[in-house]
Amino acid sequence: MYIELKNKDRRLLLTKAKEKLNCNWEGLAKFLKVNRSMLFFYLSGHSRIPQDKFNKLVELTKLKAIKFTTKSRGKEIILPKESRELIEFLGILAGDGHINNISYEITITGHRKLDYNFLVLFVKPLIKKLFGLQPYIVEKNNVIYCRTYSKKLVDFLHSKYKVPIGKKKNKLRIPSMLIDSKDLKYYLRGLFDTDGCISRHHKNSVYLEISSKTPLFLKDIRKGLLSFDFHPYLSKKSVILYRKDEIDKFFKFIKPRNNKHLERYSIYKKIGYIPKEAAVV
Repeated sequence: MYIELKNKDRRLLLTKAKEKLNCNWEGLAKFLKVNRSMLFFYLSGHSRIPQDKFNKLVELTKLKAIKFTTKSRGKEIILPKESRELIEFLGILAGDGHINNISYEITITGHRKLDYNFLVLFVKPLIKKLFGLQPYIVEKNNVIYCRTYSKKLVDFLHSKYKVPIGKKKNKLRIPSMLIDSKDLKYYLRGLFDTDGCISRHHKNSVYLEISSKTPLFLKDIRKGLLSFDFHPYLSKKSVILYRKDEIDKFFKFIKPRNNKHLERYSIYKKIGYIPKEAAVV
């Protein structure tokens, strides 16, 4: 069970506990047996305080008059069997996704304008369908976030599919069960929708690119594209398709969903090039 507190009461409880222990926030975190980051999630209200830790704080501070309500750990999530939709979601996570084991947050990030339809109209319903969870959409400045909170889902993604916890650099790989599978196309679709682009090359040509900061992951992507008879070029930061016929094949075979890519490809097919002013992220 978790404790729901008003902002002022939550801050009062944690501040009073720090005073009683005569310590800093690091000391209070040790008292509660959590890391410092989680303590600040409690303080900000980003994460609810578990009932056992709340009871410990009340016992220390004697602030028994604080009003609170309890919340259960939430709806049991679905742990789906492997499917094309799950594979596509794994590709999305590999692109602009992030999971952590502090607040147990699963986040997909995009451009507030260009990725809005993709995240709100596709990714959000996909998460609900796959896992039975209701994601939250948060918009800040030029960024949009699709966020879901679940310890069980974080554990599932990390243990079964090796999705990296925290920073992905030099940790990311295509799951081994997919690398030689025909279903890899769905992973590549999700990956391209989030971390790919189709861009102006020369005046009358374009190139298609998937970027990553992980060299071994780029090699996995290249190997996957080779298995589908593409001829990708591997650079230090990306895998690239230059051939006009293979770019056409990519859109017909992989079938990206993100409107920002589809619109740019449509412009290219209509006028033979992508104007310099066409927006891209």
